[in-house]
Amino acid sequence: MVSATTAEVSHRTPPFGGSLVFLLTNLPLGVVAFGLLTGFISAGIGSAVVWVGVALLALVVLAVRGAARLERQAARPLEGALA
Repeated sequence: MVSATTAEVSHRTPPFGGSLVFLLTNLPLGVVAFGLLTGFISAGIGSAVVWVGVALLALVVLAVRGAARLERQAARPLEGALA
């Protein structure tokens, strides 16, 4: 069994400048994504009775996956700062 004292976990923080640039460049993307996803989810749930909403909700899932991929790509340069 490995105890917490023998297995050290390093928790590094990125540089302040890199974090600030990351947050400020992703703020517009986050605001747009929130607005679009909220609208599409509301429209999808509201029209699910007519079965059009099911397809719309499937598109929302694809959009969320795309937004997550963009977020990962934006965070990738910040990973190098931690090494």
